[in-house]
Amino acid sequence: MAGMRRTLAIVGLTALVAGIVLLGLWRSAQDVDPEQLHPPVDPAAWSAYLAQVQAITPPPERAVAPLLAAFAGLNRAEVASADPPRDPRYAAAAERWRRAAADFVHRRGGADFLDVGRRQGMRLAERLSALLALCDARGLSLTEALALPDRPEAVEAYIDVGGGFVRFAAEGGLLRDGRLVEERLPFVQALFIEHWVAPLRGRTPLDAHLWPAERAWLLRWRVEYQRAGSLEDRLAAADELRAQPDYPAHVNAGVLLYDAGRYAEAARRFGQSSHPRAVAYRRMAERAAGR
Repeated sequence: MAGMRRTLAIVGLTALVAGIVLLGLWRSAQDVDPEQLHPPVDPAAWSAYLAQVQAITPPPERAVAPLLAAFAGLNRAEVASADPPRDPRYAAAAERWRRAAADFVHRRGGADFLDVGRRQGMRLAERLSALLALCDARGLSLTEALALPDRPEAVEAYIDVGGGFVRFAAEGGLLRDGRLVEERLPFVQALFIEHWVAPLRGRTPLDAHLWPAERAWLLRWRVEYQRAGSLEDRLAAADELRAQPDYPAHVNAGVLLYDAGRYAEAARRFGQSSHPRAVAYRRMAERAAGR
């Protein structure tokens, strides 16, 4: 009997400990802050986009060469400068790029300008991947690779099309373990095109030539990965994404508001969503708001 009582006591103690552990895990799960949702870009849509870009007949090389030379000059000046915004050499390169872009649009039109940019964006992804592979093989940081005195061809080729983009990519959620995240390549493309049209923004109406997918990918990056942007701009991007079927715009807007400490507004946003996580997220926001 004594042995049976000891056995029952041990079983009871074990069950009690297990219950305490499970309760702790449950409470921990309840305390996890709401997180952004990252629905994958449809691989078929990305493949169709690439095929569409590759099918475009490029403008004659003589028309494109001055444009690409000015763009390469801008990128080289950016890499060479410790502080591009305050560097007069970078400012001069930026002005040459702006004039080359404006001249190209004047001669060939905005559609051709965007088409050249789309092809350059695809080159960027290829050359950035090669640069990252080189860094991994040689044990170099990105800064060290760009500063090599005798730069390998992979570094030179990347600089001409990418400039400082690689540092931006590292901070903008586009890299993982020193590699481009393949499922985020559409965001890389959209961000490059945004950079490509930047010198003419506000001077020439180019947005009409953007493809809907490019706009959607740019907005998604702003909502899900941008860190330096203003909260209001990111919320505006989430609101525009409400037109995209199945995109969790209200949840992701709610997460932005929750992270900003605007819990009551976050709770209202979560309450507008039918996503499975929205109910739990709304409760967290309401608790944080003191309801």
